[in-house]
Amino acid sequence: MATHLLDAANEHGIERFVNPISNCTYPDGLSGNFNESEWWNGSIHESVRAYGMARKASWVQSWAYKEQYDFETANFILSNMYGPGDHFDESRSHALGALVMKFVEADRNNEPTVTVWGTGKPIREWLYIEDGAEALIRGLSVDVPVKPINIGVGKGISVIDMAELIRNVVGYDGEIVLDKSKPDGVQKKTLDNERMKEYMRWSPETDIRDGIEQTVAWYRKHR
Repeated sequence: MATHLLDAANEHGIERFVNPISNCTYPDGLSGNFNESEWWNGSIHESVRAYGMARKASWVQSWAYKEQYDFETANFILSNMYGPGDHFDESRSHALGALVMKFVEADRNNEPTVTVWGTGKPIREWLYIEDGAEALIRGLSVDVPVKPINIGVGKGISVIDMAELIRNVVGYDGEIVLDKSKPDGVQKKTLDNERMKEYMRWSPETDIRDGIEQTVAWYRKHR
């Protein structure tokens, strides 16, 4: 799909193409604040290899079109996003969406506990959906190079602290139970956002508590 979109945009004289890329395109085995310079430093994890390689190939195509046709593409690697309209399903959601669902339903049904997978120690970064959309819109007009640019808040929150925050927002009085039989995954997964700030002169504006409050309110309304 990305191949056809880029080709059609170039053929019809589109001035700028904004190409969103998932952060799962970073190599397996990295842990920490992922920098764009590390993007090609290894193989993508097999669980997302097919999807990740397709998204990475879209960057290669955008680079080739820049070389051959001087076609402009803004390539943005986005953090895990959350917010209204997200998937709220334990098997399909990212951790934040799944926990919003768990805590709201536990509160609604007066359940005594909510189970959180793993040790709670891993750190993840979360980008509110409206900030992600704002970055894509800005990409239409901001002068950026063809090289990939991380889009994110540049810091993370531990799974257990995120669970506590969601519990507080929901107003749930029950207990959090850690299921340590479940895997933690990478201990820290955040994006270095210095290149974003350099080229875009902008940073995401939504505080995670504010974003969670809006997400919880949307889920309660649209459950």
